[in-house]
Amino acid sequence: MERTVSAGRNLSEEEVTRRLRVGVLALGITLASAMLVSLLGAPVWARIALFIPTFIAGSIFFQTIYTNCPFSALRGVRHAPCGRSEPIADPEQLKAARRIGRQQLFYTVLSALSLTGLFFFLL
Repeated sequence: MERTVSAGRNLSEEEVTRRLRVGVLALGITLASAMLVSLLGAPVWARIALFIPTFIAGSIFFQTIYTNCPFSALRGVRHAPCGRSEPIADPEQLKAARRIGRQQLFYTVLSALSLTGLFFFLL
């Protein structure tokens, strides 16, 4: 059974599953980087640099939660089944996808800053 992409969403079910796997990998890389920074007693800039993998992992997880890629929404495309990309023709769907994308990016930046702060002060 194939699920269609609903209003405001631009990821197919297959794409969500694939991104969830990548998100788990990105989270593992983030945690490994944090442990490495801690074990090596790395300088402050290295702890602050943990924002980058934390942002990437958070972005991927929020994409799977919202079934929306904010970067694709900015380009005006959706990811259909079988890995195809197609333009979002309906202006209301495009507007909804972009609104959800902005919300996702806000939550991603907020969570990445929070986790980086924890890494900074606890490691």
